Amino acid sequence: MKSTSHRFRIGGFECVAVLDGVHDYAHPAQELFANADPELIAQELKKHGIDISDWDIWTSPYPSMVIFTGDHVVLIDTGAGDFEPSTGKLIENLKEEGIEPQDIDTVVITHAHPDHIGSNADDEEKPRFPNARYCLFKEEWDFWTENPDVSSLPISDHLKELLLDFPRRQLPPIEDRVRLLNTDGEIVPGVEAILVPGHTPGHIAKKGDGFQWEPAEA
Repeated sequence: MKSTSHRFRIGGFECVAVLDGVHDYAHPAQELFANADPELIAQELKKHGIDISDWDIWTSPYPSMVIFTGDHVVLIDTGAGDFEPSTGKLIENLKEEGIEPQDIDTVVITHAHPDHIGSNADDEEKPRFPNARYCLFKEEWDFWTENPDVSSLPISDHLKELLLDFPRRQLPPIEDRVRLLNTDGEIVPGVEAILVPGHTPGHIAKKGDGFQWEPAEA
């Protein structure tokens, strides 16, 4: 297993998780659990050997996933792109796995936060996966393309601006090839989308019939 990828199987599908990069969350308890009771956070973290008073930095990986169905090559999310210098490695890491951008025929956007849409388009505002259709729920597309109000979110002004900036830059270039989902259903044979709003208005979960986790063949 490479440090930038991990191959495995889900039922009959071969999959590979590919790293786009990492991000350091400063004061992670505040960033990740902004709406939770601080005492409850401290209690739960203590169960995992984490002292909330000393937990200054948490390094999170930003992976995407490729699913080989036999008939389709599906990419789940496009990473964080130019979010920071430690991200934006998805394309080169895909190529290390022998996957070229033009091999991808379907891109599923689980939701439009910066770390999930950062490589939708290149620096020339052209779709980075030229042969792919991009799929996401209509609720998600409409929310982020209609001047969303994020002023009440308990995050820094810098993060609020990033939340707005990435959809402004990364959604319009795929508009003519996006498939907006109106209901739960199949994206490609064997891969279904389920609407699970909460984290964002149109967040996607995925399922497949009879999926079982299996290690990939060496």
